[in-house]
Amino acid sequence: VFFGAAVIYCHSHIVRDPISLKWSKKSTYLRLNAAACSPDNDDDKNTKYDIPNSISTYFGNKVRVAVTCSVTLATAVFSSKTISVAQEEPKRDFSFYEKWSYQKPSDILSYVYQESKQGDVSGILNAMDTFASYYPMYKLTPFKARILTSAVEQSKPSNILELGSFLGYSAIKMAQIMPSSTTITCIEGNPANVEVIKALLQYAFALQPSILARIRVMEGLSTNVIKSNTANLRPSLTLTHKNDENFQETFDFVFLDHDKDCYRTDLLLLDEKLLLPRNQSLTVVADNVVFPGAPGYLEAVGLNSSHDDSSIARSDSYIPIEEIPSFLKGTKEMGWVTRLIRCPFERQGFETKFQVVDDAMSLSVRSP
Repeated sequence: VFFGAAVIYCHSHIVRDPISLKWSKKSTYLRLNAAACSPDNDDDKNTKYDIPNSISTYFGNKVRVAVTCSVTLATAVFSSKTISVAQEEPKRDFSFYEKWSYQKPSDILSYVYQESKQGDVSGILNAMDTFASYYPMYKLTPFKARILTSAVEQSKPSNILELGSFLGYSAIKMAQIMPSSTTITCIEGNPANVEVIKALLQYAFALQPSILARIRVMEGLSTNVIKSNTANLRPSLTLTHKNDENFQETFDFVFLDHDKDCYRTDLLLLDEKLLLPRNQSLTVVADNVVFPGAPGYLEAVGLNSSHDDSSIARSDSYIPIEEIPSFLKGTKEMGWVTRLIRCPFERQGFETKFQVVDDAMSLSVRSP
């Protein structure tokens, strides 16, 4: 019974998400190693552990016990609290797992190609959402995507920088609604993810070459790229400033969704390298600032959260998603102003004890 229960949990929460992870001794959270910071920061924070692509690596393909049987076996083992959470999930077509596997990042491509048409951006995003509902992964949920796109629509940035692009979902979302002259630069640390991002961007915007021409995908660890590849990272000059030798383009919108330990480090490094504007408004959106949390980041963007996680949860800095436009439009204070938007963590797994966990995205504005 116990073995059957273990199989269903491993099958659901490890085999389905074959990505490289990092272990942080400072918490019990397995941190995603996507566009992670430079490995020379701290030996403790950069010990890497790879989850095998499939349990069959050890036990062979016959270990794939029927999902329905495994759920029955799991019921005999796990606490009623855990089971009640699982029972709240929508009914699933269990034949999906036999037809569509997820043992490597590129496995999502065959499903997206089958379930959507080239150039149908909304259909492609819906297919990615459906795939993620069967195989929990670290992509934005539709609700978190609404927070991000609302910020992009209101701030109307010239140049967007995304640190940690995973499989390209958020990049496609932003490209779908960004102004006609806006550029997007994505930095992703996993080479396998980079190939998927490029394939899905090409598939989504094949009929809109002008959008594709304004999206760059750079492979590498974020801190390393910012430190050693600053010139190539900097956005190209627009036609308005082509003849101004002293003008340097900057990123006026940043989305942080990579290694949480690197949020603060990378934002400060971007500023140090003059990649962020000093004489115009800067907007920064960051995911997972409550769970698992980004050490020192909220303080760096003007939010006093220096005590503990519970103090963040009680903070009066939360706003509903509907107030994002008015917040961005009305922020005139000098320096950083930050608000939080409540949202659940994007997946249930070992790091959440298989329960729904409260999280938040932060929305920060720095005015000159």
